[in-house]
Amino acid sequence: VEEDEFCAADWTFETLKNYYDLPGAKALFTFNKGSTNEIVTTNIVPSTAASQTSHALLQMREKRKVFSPAVLHTDTCPHNEKFWKGIFGQCLQLKLGLFHLLHRIMDTLDPRSGLCWDCVVKLRNATYRCNFDDEASLIKALKDGTFSKTGEKLTDDDIRRLRHSKKWNERYMSFLRKIILPGPTQKHQLHNWIEEFKDGVDIAGRPPFTRNTEKIATEQLKKAHHASDVPGVSMCQETLPGPRWTHGLSKWKWKRPESPLEAFHAFLA
Repeated sequence: VEEDEFCAADWTFETLKNYYDLPGAKALFTFNKGSTNEIVTTNIVPSTAASQTSHALLQMREKRKVFSPAVLHTDTCPHNEKFWKGIFGQCLQLKLGLFHLLHRIMDTLDPRSGLCWDCVVKLRNATYRCNFDDEASLIKALKDGTFSKTGEKLTDDDIRRLRHSKKWNERYMSFLRKIILPGPTQKHQLHNWIEEFKDGVDIAGRPPFTRNTEKIATEQLKKAHHASDVPGVSMCQETLPGPRWTHGLSKWKWKRPESPLEAFHAFLA
C-alpha cells in the first residue's frame, strides 16, 4: 500500500449470520486497497469500537514492507480521526465515504412513492456531477447511433427516460467521470433538496419522505464536506476504447474504495 493509496475501512453484520455458534461476535471488520480492490484484512470483532481493531491494524502495517495510505474512507468520519492517524501517521486524510452519505438518506425513502426515483436522482445531483465533456460525448453517441450495436438512434426524450431508470447507471455511468461537489455546494444543494421534497406527494398522495428522512438528511448536512474529493488528486482511472467500440468513448473507473468494499460485504454474506 503505497503513499498515494486510497483505502476504506468498514464493518458488516450480515456475514456473521452465517455463524451459528460464535459467542461474542458482533461484526466483521474489513479493510481494502482502492486501486486494486484487494482486501487487506478481515477480522471478527466483539464491537464496532475502533479500539477493537487496533491489534489487527498494527499487524497489518508491520507485516508489510510498505503500508502508508494517503486517504482512508470510513463511515464514521470525522470521528476517531486521532485513532486512525495514530496507526497510519499524521499525514493521513480521513474522508467520509460518499456511498454511506447517500445511502443513509436513501434507505429512509419510501420506494412505493411515485416521486421516489426522481427524489433519488436529485439527491445524487446534489452531491456530485458528471464531467461535462464526457456527458456531451455520450449523448452524441446515443443520438447518432454509434453507441448501439444495431445503430439505434435515441431521441432527447429517450435519453431523459433512461436517466430516470436503473439502466442509466448500469449501462452508461462507466463512461462518465464523477466529480464530487465541494462541501459548501453539497450543503446548499442538500438543503434545497430537503425543502423540495419534504412536503411532496405523488398522484396517489404518498410522500417520498418517511418520518426519519428529514431528520437524517439534516444530520448529513453537517458531514457533507467530509465526503468531498482530495484537491489536486485525480479520482478516475481511464480505460481507452477498444478496437470494436464504435462510439470511441473511454471508460472510467472511480478510485474511491468504499463501493467495492460494500460489494465484497455482499459477496461474503
